[in-house]
Amino acid sequence: MTFDYGRKRLILRPGSSLSEPFECDMSGLDVSRREDGRLAINRVVRASAAEEAGLGPQDIIEDVMGRPAGDIGLFEFREMMKTEGNKVTLGVDRMGKKRTVTLTLRRQI
Repeated sequence: MTFDYGRKRLILRPGSSLSEPFECDMSGLDVSRREDGRLAINRVVRASAAEEAGLGPQDIIEDVMGRPAGDIGLFEFREMMKTEGNKVTLGVDRMGKKRTVTLTLRRQI
């Protein structure tokens, strides 16, 4: 990608990995790290595995597959959400009420 500011244009050229397949997050979750190490759910995609599991922006992820969320980096978390059919168990806190949910990952499109 090249920005040509002088001519007010953007030039896109295919890279060497253009034809390689890749996977995206299949959970439907947009998360960020909190200061306490837990993961805050910022947004849930409609009709996603996360929405079907009843997750929402008010939820805090405390653990993933039994591991404390603070021990899992955001990159690792996103990688865990990229295999269709995988079941991912999350320990969630919603306003002081704790519960466990299981997401069955699937492609969004």
